[in-house]
Formats: sequence, structure tokens, C-alpha cells
Amino acid sequence: MLEKGRRCVKWLSSALYGHFSFWTHSLRTILMAVFVLLMTYMLVRSKENSILSSQFNVYIGETLFIYIDSGFNLIMTSAALTVMMSELPKRVSYQNYMVVRLSRYKWLVSLVSFCLVIVGVFFLAMLASSAILSFSFVTSGGGWSDMERLSADPDYAQQAQYVAEYIREVPPFAACVLASAVLYLFWITMVFLILFFSLLGAPNFGVMFAISLLLLNITILFESLPGIKLPSHFATLGAIASQVEKNKFEYVAKVICGYIVVDALLLVLMTVRVKNMDIRFIAKE
Repeated sequence: MLEKGRRCVKWLSSALYGHFSFWTHSLRTILMAVFVLLMTYMLVRSKENSILSSQFNVYIGETLFIYIDSGFNLIMTSAALTVMMSELPKRVSYQNYMVVRLSRYKWLVSLVSFCLVIVGVFFLAMLASSAILSFSFVTSGGGWSDMERLSADPDYAQQAQYVAEYIREVPPFAACVLASAVLYLFWITMVFLILFFSLLGAPNFGVMFAISLLLLNITILFESLPGIKLPSHFATLGAIASQVEKNKFEYVAKVICGYIVVDALLLVLMTVRVKNMDIRFIAKE
């Protein structure tokens, strides 16, 4: 059993290294990475100006929650992520060699694992950079600063508060974990859509489709269509929680389960496609 596990780790790590090498040597990956870092810098500086003007003492945990809950500027970062993943799998002849050495199933597993890892790295890179940039204006401490301001001044309840009231039922760390899970699943679903259409031979359509879903709240007047739910309504924890008045966390749990079902369905469709598709990439590395 141990030897079998080692062999599994070995082939998977080798396949991931190959995908990662192609991905990092793509110009669009480098450009989008720079773009995302600049957007993160602008997000943090904007929050810093807001904090300094209000003269609030805020803590790093709740500040990170706000960044995550906003999707780190959701539309821009999500669009950048789709462009970064638009070449998955890299359509070069090395993929043919990888399929022969592994198998169709293992090749798909390596692609799915690569998606999971890259989205995680993408998220952690923004989280780390925003945390580092925020240390210049946050105050040492923990908990929710709104609770301290409310206890010191009851009239503060009538003012715009730093975080939404519902989330203060849990500690900042738990809030960050929950918001991260929602955002991660949203991004994973977008990337899986791109991979699925790429396996169908239409990678560019997959990118356009994912971005179109992301921008539906802008391109259509959803306010005139009562009851309609758009992908952006399920992209962040705050967007999900705002749809119900009570039992917000239960509703969030249902949405997370929905993401898992959708992603599982996409994995099944990709498995069927890879089993029957003609895997033949002719471009040179």
C-alpha cells in the first residue's frame, strides 16, 4: 500500500510539474499575475484611505475577511484568473506523450489537480500580498472592532459599520475560512468550465462563456427580473448571505453543497469526454 502511494505521488507530481512549467512560461500568465498584484495593491490602498478618514482602529483578521468577502475586486481578479487558465491544457505535443505514459484517466486527474492547486496558489498569493500591505494601518489585536465601538458608543449602531452584523456571530478566523471556501469554489467552478470546453476543443469559447457568466449582472438589467439569480449572487459569502433575512449560514451551506454537486457533474462530463475524445495535440513546445 505504501509503495502504491509513492508511485501515485510520483506520477502526479511529475505531471503537475509539466503543467506548471508550461503555465508559468506563458506570457499571459505573467501579465495577468502582474495585473492581479496591481489590483490587490489598489484595493488595499483604497481600504487604507477609508480607515484613515474614519479614524477607526481595525484588526488584521477582520480586514482580511473584508478583502476575501469582496473577492479581492471580484470581476477584475476573476477575469484575470480565467485568462491565466485559458491555455489549459497547453495544446502541445508533450500532452500526447503524457497520455501514453500515464493513461487518459490519470491525465485528466493531473489536469483537475492542477486546477485545484493553481486556484489555491492564486488565492493565497492575493491573501498574503494584501495582508503584508495592510500591516501599515491595522492595529494589533483580534476580534471584531465594531463590537468594541458599539460597547463604547451605542449610537455607533446607526452608522455604517466595518463588517456586516450577521458575520460577527463567529470569530474572524472562522469568517475568513467560510468566505474563502465560497470564493474558492466559485473560482474552481469557473476553471472547471474552461477545462471542460477546452476538452471539447473550444478553449476560447470556454473563457468567453465563463466571463459572460461573471458579467451577467452588468450586461442584463436583472433588477427588472424579480427572483432571477445570477452567478455573481453566489460568488462571495456576502452576496449569498444578503439573499436571505434569516438562517444565513444554513443558506450558505446549501450553496456550498450546490457548488460541490455542479463540480462533481463537470468532473463526470470531463471523464466521459476524455474517455472518448481523440487526444492528438500537434503544436510544438
